[in-house]
Amino acid sequence: TALAGGQIVSKSVAVVAETFTLPAGGGAVTVRFKDLPSAPNMAVFQSGDWVAFRSFSRAGGSLTVGWAWGQVTSYADGTGGNEGTQTWTWTRNAGTPGAATGTIAAESLALDFGVSGNGYYEVNSIDGAYGQNSPYWRIVTWANHPATQTVRVQGGNLRGLFGQANEYGFYAGDGTTTSSKYLRLSTATNEFRNLDAEWYSGGERYLRLSAASGISLYHPDYDTSDYYSLRSVGFRTAAGYEFARVKGNYYTSGADSYFTLALHAMEGNYGNSPNHYKVWIQAATEKTGGKQAVVLLRAKDDATSEASTDKAEIKLTYSGSTRTIEMVGSALTFNGYSVALRDADQTISGEWTFIGNPTLGNHYYHRMYSTNDLYTHFYPNGGNGANFSRANLRVWNGAGSFRTLAIGGNGILTWDGATVWTSGNDGHNSGLDADTIDTVQLERI
Repeated sequence: TALAGGQIVSKSVAVVAETFTLPAGGGAVTVRFKDLPSAPNMAVFQSGDWVAFRSFSRAGGSLTVGWAWGQVTSYADGTGGNEGTQTWTWTRNAGTPGAATGTIAAESLALDFGVSGNGYYEVNSIDGAYGQNSPYWRIVTWANHPATQTVRVQGGNLRGLFGQANEYGFYAGDGTTTSSKYLRLSTATNEFRNLDAEWYSGGERYLRLSAASGISLYHPDYDTSDYYSLRSVGFRTAAGYEFARVKGNYYTSGADSYFTLALHAMEGNYGNSPNHYKVWIQAATEKTGGKQAVVLLRAKDDATSEASTDKAEIKLTYSGSTRTIEMVGSALTFNGYSVALRDADQTISGEWTFIGNPTLGNHYYHRMYSTNDLYTHFYPNGGNGANFSRANLRVWNGAGSFRTLAIGGNGILTWDGATVWTSGNDGHNSGLDADTIDTVQLERI
């Protein structure tokens, strides 16, 4: 029905044939209505329907609509002088009777709101003081009583929903509280409240935004190759050139499946850049002989294949009792210095400086230079110039001190500071005391 700046399209509508007085809440009255012009002698309502009457008053810049709520029963078709009319018993609701009082004049309209769960369509240009909440159109449903309404969809002025002046747009949902689910697209904000959103291309889902689990990028539900990319997120310049991308990947190697996350960076447009690199993070691996947990950090030129050794890679693997850390593609360094690895054939250059009395526990071994030879070189501090070097081997004497065997580059061997006799330093004037027999040196005998 259209009346006084508003229109409601509900289940049915009827015209009052005779003026009547509204009863109080819980009271009943017989109301005569006109038959519908296109359906003579047919009931305009169904027994049990909620039917409302309205009164109108204007004050303070507002048009006030007073409602009278009730249900109809006891239909009777008019005959004779009452042909073209019908009567219904209308019982006003005792709990929520509405604010309308007085009489309802003939030719007034009665709105049939149906039963609980039904709804109606409304267009309004007079809602609020001086119509500040309008104009709008909306779809409303109700439960238990027509006054208990839920706006499901509304377009136009949204002030009556969110209380924000001059907000125009579109709303769809089940309420406006923090726990409600609704879509709000307006001049004030764009909001998905407790809702999920999905994007499709053809029949394929590409993207899902979930209020519970966040953002998901989807791959096809079928695998047509050994290697393919999942959905990705790109970053572009103002000119539209993509200079970086975050991409999920899936690939197979034999019977094994790998799921990865790749971070790409490039010069120029993605896919056309001569300098296109990526950091590759492999979070998990499904292996033929059982599951593995893998963290793989890989940096490479994206033009090379995944099997190529032209890459730098650190890999941490957990598989049952096996725990490994591997590095591929280059020497391992720390703060610019080479790191020696166990069981690795390495040539280490530069100086090694041990600070703080490091301890080598248990047995340790030197690999022979040749079949029988082992070389350990001791250089004097500052290089291998004119100064000679001395190697000192200190052993604990069990009595609180060390005893020292010193090997000098000058050919002198000492034990606790005393020169040790060798065939190379014997003879007259050697500075060593020769053994004596009856005070006579052996060299004189």
